[in-house]
Amino acid sequence: PLGRAAAISRDGGDTFTSTYTGIPEIDAPACQGSILRWDRKRIFFTSPRGSKRENLTLWKSTDEGGTWSADRLIAAGPVAYADIVRTGDGKLGVLFENGTKDSYERISFQRLEID
Repeated sequence: PLGRAAAISRDGGDTFTSTYTGIPEIDAPACQGSILRWDRKRIFFTSPRGSKRENLTLWKSTDEGGTWSADRLIAAGPVAYADIVRTGDGKLGVLFENGTKDSYERISFQRLEID
């Protein structure tokens, strides 16, 4: 099935709930994703979107991960693993596998402006 699930920690990550809660807003295939707390109000997550490893998408949560919305499309077409980081110049850096015919033709890096 598509989507992601979350385990909840109420003690700063020392322990987590034993059951997972589905995140219905994120329609992602089974593929590595990356999550980053941007500031006190925003968390970002990136992963391919849909049933295939395509259309690398950035999602945003403004309620501690309670709900998510698609913020923007990062790269259309075949994609695979991605990682995100806050760059020294205050942008969101995205390193990801992508290509024209398949996901593994190249590794790309983009810097995104965050409002």
